Amino acid sequence: MVERKKSRMVNISLGTVLLDDNVGFSCVPDQIRRKSIENGFYINMLVLGRRGLGAKTLVNSIFASPLLERSRTDEINVIKNQIFENEICLDTCIATYHGNDTNLITNYIYNLNKEYYEQELGLLRPIKDTRIHVCLYLIPSDKLSENEISMMKEISKKCNLIPVITKADAFTPEELVEFKEYVNTILEENEITIFKPQIYEDDDEEFIEETKEINIRYPLATVASENIFEKDGDLIRARKYAWGLIDIENEKNNDFMKLRKLLIHFHLDELINQTDIGFYAEFRTDCAKDESNIDSIKKKRLAKIRNEMDKILRERNQRKIEKIKYEEEEMEKYYKKKIERLENDIKMSKKSVVE
Repeated sequence: MVERKKSRMVNISLGTVLLDDNVGFSCVPDQIRRKSIENGFYINMLVLGRRGLGAKTLVNSIFASPLLERSRTDEINVIKNQIFENEICLDTCIATYHGNDTNLITNYIYNLNKEYYEQELGLLRPIKDTRIHVCLYLIPSDKLSENEISMMKEISKKCNLIPVITKADAFTPEELVEFKEYVNTILEENEITIFKPQIYEDDDEEFIEETKEINIRYPLATVASENIFEKDGDLIRARKYAWGLIDIENEKNNDFMKLRKLLIHFHLDELINQTDIGFYAEFRTDCAKDESNIDSIKKKRLAKIRNEMDKILRERNQRKIEKIKYEEEEMEKYYKKKIERLENDIKMSKKSVVE
């Protein structure tokens, strides 16, 4: 089995974000499991593309939160946050990379899958999902290079890929239609598989219509903004120009809201499920085949299980010891108070006899 190199990356945690805007994950459709609603949601996202395509603005607009900062390094930057909307939690892990090293990214995805795989083989629970659920590949407004096309093709084999045309306001409506056709042709000619949400018979009518509309608009073309303006008495998230405002959440203007609904509101569960039964299932099968004939790995697995069992037993014994110690202390307090009351009663009785 080939040993993968560790990816170069910078980890940043900005902490907890309380939303003022409505993003949508607190009111997901009924097909999302109740357990997910009770325990919160999570998404691990990879954002790729040239610098200058607005990754920071797009991500911060999607989540209505200042998750990404402008000053990111040329390595893989990983930022983790908890976002709360109506007391429902969304754990986000956003990784960004703006270089052209495809191997760096595929190794990064591999290592995250491997980390999850190692957790699965262990005894300790719960498992922390480290796998990439979706990759947004930002499409420039001029022309895709051969390296960009090659990177998309390789990434599409490893995780759910969604190409996104950023800065759609740079196109006229006619130009945008033509450019979308160009991107779709590139994807088809190079056999690049992209994530498209599925429609099932038991889906409700609103869900079906929304999913159809999303698929028709592929590739999605977005306008993003971190600024809030007042217009006709309402607060809107918009981009400001000399001639006026573009409301980025108005679906007549661009596909930004379609992208947000795709990622968070309607299809978050499908992205994770496709990761699990598709990309990761293939990865896990390959790992099992590679390891089945290597005795050293089998011994390593056995040693790991033994160590985890020892740890579990030590922790269990420690809890029992602490419980016994607590009960002894409580028993000692109980009898101490009882003796004090008895001694006090004796003193009172002696005093009564003397009087």
